Amino acid sequence: MERRDFLNLLGAGVVAAATSVLAANLVPRLMDTTPPLVPTRLHALGAGRNRLQIPPVMPTIIPPSFAAPTGIARVRVPYGTIYGLPGTGNLMALTVDDGNSSAVVREYVAFAQRTGMRLTFFVTGNRPSWAENAEAMRPLIDSGQIQVANHTWSHPSLLDSDDATVIGELQQNDNFLWNTYGMRGGPYFRPPFGKHDARVDALAASIGYSTPVLWYGTLSDSGEITPEQLVTFADQWILPEHIVIGHANFPAVTQCFDHIAELIVTRNIQPVTLDDLYTRA
Repeated sequence: MERRDFLNLLGAGVVAAATSVLAANLVPRLMDTTPPLVPTRLHALGAGRNRLQIPPVMPTIIPPSFAAPTGIARVRVPYGTIYGLPGTGNLMALTVDDGNSSAVVREYVAFAQRTGMRLTFFVTGNRPSWAENAEAMRPLIDSGQIQVANHTWSHPSLLDSDDATVIGELQQNDNFLWNTYGMRGGPYFRPPFGKHDARVDALAASIGYSTPVLWYGTLSDSGEITPEQLVTFADQWILPEHIVIGHANFPAVTQCFDHIAELIVTRNIQPVTLDDLYTRA
């Protein structure tokens, strides 16, 4: 073999060895790069040649974080029925009734913990869900992020109840709120089915429940509906100055929490409890 051929072979071997060493050291470092390499579009590097493509990296979805409202000029709670929030700002109160499902109450609480969502629960005290989730709820109630109010003890129609039953239903539930959460529900109560009249209102006011709270928008989920139907109602009613009613009865709403949060963010809405806006004294 001529000396020139020998040197060519030797050079080729050195290059191959160096390439192997470089690949062994560089490729793992590229694979461990943090943050991941960003995928690029194809670019021609020559005839029929394209840049190596790195598989796309899915972005991490960060849930919204709703802060406590600031700068609100709180006003005295009105005497009499309220349907929406006063003013022309961007406030919205999401209120949740009944509690037939302990699992749905638990998911509402987790939603609040995860996002900072502010909620007013209208508690029906004889539903086991409220006692079963009390431990998780108490810190949020103490901080003011969750408010509890009165939806009667067993959810009868107050219009069809005698005077003693109207007072008894509200008083027994008031006792439950105090014993379970250390908070009274007054002056806010929500009459079951939204049914009340002057007699019911006067009886309620006689024990400190002077403000029936109805609503200006509903998720329509007191009975069982699909998540798709619920999304339609959320799109229609989650708007500024609305009091929106939902229910902790069926699981469809738990599949819509992200959509509800997105609506609130994109519509620049500030969620509030009733106590964020009104003073009780």
